Amino acid sequence: MSTILFSDLHIFANPTILLAATVSIVVVVHLSAWLFDSKGLHRVPGPPLAKLSSLWYAWIGRTGRINKIILEQHQKYGTSRHIAFDISLRKLTDVATHVGKVVRITPNEVSIADADAFKAIYGFGSKALKSDFYDALVQFGGTPSSFLTRSREDHARKRKFMAHGLSLRSILELEPTISKYQQQVVGNWDRMCLDAKAGKGGRIGAQTWTARDGRVWFDSMPWLNFMAFDVIGDLSFGKGFGMTASGTDIVRVSTDQKAVIKSFGSEQMQFEEVEIPVVKTILDRSEFTTASAMMPAWIRPIVRHLIPGGSKAMESFGTLVVTALAKRLSASPVKVDLLSRMIEVKDDGGKPMNRQELSAEATTLIIAGSDTTANSVCAMIYYLTRDQKRQSILQQELDDVLGTPDASESFDGHDGLYEKVKHLPYLEAVVNEGLRIYSTIGVGLPRVVPEGGLTIAGYTFAEGTVVSVPNYALHRDTSVWGPDVESFNPERWFVEDKTAMLNAFAPFSIGPRACVGRNLALTELTTTIATLLHRYHFVLERPDQELDIYEGLIRKPVSSIGKART
Repeated sequence: MSTILFSDLHIFANPTILLAATVSIVVVVHLSAWLFDSKGLHRVPGPPLAKLSSLWYAWIGRTGRINKIILEQHQKYGTSRHIAFDISLRKLTDVATHVGKVVRITPNEVSIADADAFKAIYGFGSKALKSDFYDALVQFGGTPSSFLTRSREDHARKRKFMAHGLSLRSILELEPTISKYQQQVVGNWDRMCLDAKAGKGGRIGAQTWTARDGRVWFDSMPWLNFMAFDVIGDLSFGKGFGMTASGTDIVRVSTDQKAVIKSFGSEQMQFEEVEIPVVKTILDRSEFTTASAMMPAWIRPIVRHLIPGGSKAMESFGTLVVTALAKRLSASPVKVDLLSRMIEVKDDGGKPMNRQELSAEATTLIIAGSDTTANSVCAMIYYLTRDQKRQSILQQELDDVLGTPDASESFDGHDGLYEKVKHLPYLEAVVNEGLRIYSTIGVGLPRVVPEGGLTIAGYTFAEGTVVSVPNYALHRDTSVWGPDVESFNPERWFVEDKTAMLNAFAPFSIGPRACVGRNLALTELTTTIATLLHRYHFVLERPDQELDIYEGLIRKPVSSIGKART
């Protein structure tokens, strides 16, 4: 009897055959899942295609509008209705009574826009574990970071390595590093403002500006990216990436990730390096990981072959991080940084993190500490720029504490800025409202219903069902935030009883898996907004200009064109 090998058939060498085979398998698998419905989810409303296949969710993950689409599904499929008799019109009227909370978004996943569900799924008492969604983001030979690990025990061990360095006390000790790069941005922007007053445009690195009416017009988003990357790079590895000073996101990285990791701790490193554009790499990585994570685990290896550019971007960003990590480990540290605090910690067995774990944690730290911060700062500046009255209110509050800024004087930072501004009520309201309306991570973070099932929002979900709460939709619940949910309104945070709002406000998640970098994020957000809004007045190039946002796992402004003047 002869044996036929796949290699003899060459099916994997032919993309057309591979695609056809993939589609056939997908159709059979998903039709079977829909017909048998072992979790009893037929009764949960949702888009017909979502009930049939996970590919609907993966598809919206590649549209760049995933949060808006999920919100639309809650508004469309979850709205309960009743018939009312309008006496003045003498006719029956179809009336929507509320936006529904529960929508099916895959054959086995349900999206729940409800504050009580947030506690039940993510809170300290929850037994729900992370789903295989997170496996799609794992790198370095299958080594998950503290954010990506699905094991409760493994998470507790890994979080121990990170918690000390990211405590509020530790972050405040590192505040001068944050201030260093804020000063660099101000130095560049001051130069641009002075040139603009003289009627001159110009360029710093890849960033250009123009002058009109004595004002400087430029895109602020790249500068906020540069600053955030340099801050987290310096905090993590004792040295920034040089982006803020150079005005460009081009960074040199090794061509061999495995060799770099193997060299950790070696004093002699010789690697061939190439240049990569960091911001574009992140966008490509985000698009790829979003779609991959939302697909069934079994189809992800095929997706990597069909979308090689996304896989390459993921690899390139990981290599960026381990290259910086290797350079830091090869030299004696000149100051305390987050890495030194991470490597001095031992687990309960007396063991430090291994090479792969260091790489995984550092990658999560760089992504979470840079992209999300820059995006949120950009959004807050945009909302304040659209609302000149509220921008003025914030600036007056800052002037009362920090003094009126003088454009003729060079800026050397504010010593202990966070302590000076952390309790300013309007600044705090601006930050909270910015985090609410922008929702940097707006997608639902999926969890698996534990043994015994879970009852939420009037539904009892069977063990193994995947459930999630989308922040973007939760932060737009009109029953909590009022009818003006799409308006940037810091004053909403001045109501006497904020209980309902705080229960539905979760920019850093809650429970044992809440963001370990919350203290760093709030310190950097607060001081950056205070520094920039105190010194500059911002105006949009067009009064009706919208903020163009790409939505993946992280919501990212594509650009923010406006003017700043001292």
